[in-house]
Amino acid sequence: ESSAESYRFQKLVAKFGVKLRGKLGYGTFGRGIFADENVDAGTVVLEVRLDLCVIRQLDAAEANMNIEGTMSVANRKQLCWILEFFLTAELLQSLSSGGEEFWPQYKEFLPAPETAFPILYSQEEVEALSRCDSSLARIVERHRERITTAWREQLGAPAPPGLVWANSLVLSRCFHMYGPRSVLGWLAPFVDMMNHSPHAANCTMTTTPESVQVVASRALAAGEEVLLCYAHFPSAHLYWRYGFVTPDNEEDVIELPVGAAPLSP
Repeated sequence: ESSAESYRFQKLVAKFGVKLRGKLGYGTFGRGIFADENVDAGTVVLEVRLDLCVIRQLDAAEANMNIEGTMSVANRKQLCWILEFFLTAELLQSLSSGGEEFWPQYKEFLPAPETAFPILYSQEEVEALSRCDSSLARIVERHRERITTAWREQLGAPAPPGLVWANSLVLSRCFHMYGPRSVLGWLAPFVDMMNHSPHAANCTMTTTPESVQVVASRALAAGEEVLLCYAHFPSAHLYWRYGFVTPDNEEDVIELPVGAAPLSP
């Protein structure tokens, strides 16, 4: 199956003019992209045309948010939520377009609906999560309710069956770029198949007026996995959006009040 999958993957790459100096493979982090030859630092490992991406820009005025000065953290979170709602709708539309269009053919390489993203958990799994982290379980339940309610209220239609699944893809695959009062989000196919490492990332992502590029930040050996650093997030955030955590996460902290007594051994 893996060889047939790799063949279909390379066929899709060629069909849509994607420039890739790598191949589909499986390693420590599961399925990912691996260099198919030695690559020098500064080399473009992957280039995807922007017309293959799902892109949306949203400014505060369009979202009916009255912001003066720089956006606060709360403002940014709210604007991102609205942007990701729109991206979810656009992704669903792209996936349901004609069979010869790109996204219906790329769908087989997206995580399936039974993938272990927290917002796709069954009620039994949410209850199990609640026994470990009740606040995270509440976030999952509130988010699912919020996204389905927003669909009904904003679009005047019942939530489609794949709504929460499509939103899980946006949560785990959306890249963001922030302006003073706006946010740009995009789903970049093939880039989203590259795994995350906060310390061993060997490539970075950049954009041009025509494409999204992944560039080697150091030399890569043939067969080495191409790794990106998505961002530096605490484990709870990584788990909530991406469905995984990393060991020895330096972003995990406990805030203690000034003058707190030392913990007992």
